[in-house]
Amino acid sequence: MDTKLRSRDWSGLSDLLLDSIFQKLFSISDCLRFGAVCKSWFSFLSNNYDTLQQLINSSSIDELPLLMIFTNRDSSTIYTSLYNVTKDKIILDLELPLPDYTRKSCGSYNGWLAFQTVDCSNIILFNPFSDESIHLPSPSFQVAKFSLSKNPSTNPFNFEIAAMCMGYSDFAILKPGSKSWSYTHHRLPTLCDLI
Repeated sequence: MDTKLRSRDWSGLSDLLLDSIFQKLFSISDCLRFGAVCKSWFSFLSNNYDTLQQLINSSSIDELPLLMIFTNRDSSTIYTSLYNVTKDKIILDLELPLPDYTRKSCGSYNGWLAFQTVDCSNIILFNPFSDESIHLPSPSFQVAKFSLSKNPSTNPFNFEIAAMCMGYSDFAILKPGSKSWSYTHHRLPTLCDLI
């Protein structure tokens, strides 16, 4: 019996059967494990984003926050884990093709990570779960922190980005469809956060 289970092609399950399994999931970590089984299960999860969002919104708050921690690196892949702070345990090990090491991380939002090249010439938004990348127009500043108005996965052409400029009391905004950043100057002391 154990041999039959090991040789089973789990990627070939019908959407009806996957939906039956999906309806029985009650936590964010269960959804992450479901999507990690194989590409077809991840695709099913992605295609049912609205249902997933309802589940996340109704889930117990003790599932959050999840931290992505680096566990190992090699030449092409960064190995990471999702760590549940409230339960003090790693809930999922991941093997993610994150952007190369010449970029620094400048924050995260709704599963999206922001990276900027060391020379400040390029900013990239990257979703490690869907492997999507969005290349943003070149800024003339180093990003200290960023925030998005909406999730680019569900609003690919209708989200704004605000970025704090490192070492300045200014911030920049990138509007949908714009090819350049708009800089906002104010009379406030140095900014300490952006939400």
